[in-house]
Amino acid sequence: MRFTRFGSAAVVAALALGGCNEQGYIDPGYPGSSGYPGYSSYSGPGRVPQQAGYAGDALQRYDAMVRAESAARSCRVRLDPQQEQRFAAVLQQAESDAAGQLASSSGAPGSQDAVWQELGARRAANERDAATVARQRGCRSGTVEELIGAYRNFAATG
Repeated sequence: MRFTRFGSAAVVAALALGGCNEQGYIDPGYPGSSGYPGYSSYSGPGRVPQQAGYAGDALQRYDAMVRAESAARSCRVRLDPQQEQRFAAVLQQAESDAAGQLASSSGAPGSQDAVWQELGARRAANERDAATVARQRGCRSGTVEELIGAYRNFAATG
């Protein structure tokens, strides 16, 4: 499925909902068996918990953008300089929005340092997951093509 016809909100929702298993974790496609067909029971490093009730919000948008950028980088996808600048600006705004959401959420860490540390950990885990998916499934797999399409869409539309 290509995302060029859809807005960035649809991309975020599809990535946020389609990439999680029954425990609410991003499922990078590791082999394993769970009680549900099509889901992995892999519980190794790089799994990012997705909070219930955050559908389409700042944290999920940020997570989706980081995953999309990492997959595109792993597959050596290039944008023109103007699109790269636009993506960087949109990602910076998404990061700021996600930090604000973390800081204001009820179970949030108490200090700004803790908020940025949490965002850094989320970013690292999402980057690892996307790079692992690209490496294991290949850049022409449907999952990776969707991430690359999302990257291009974020760069084109913000």
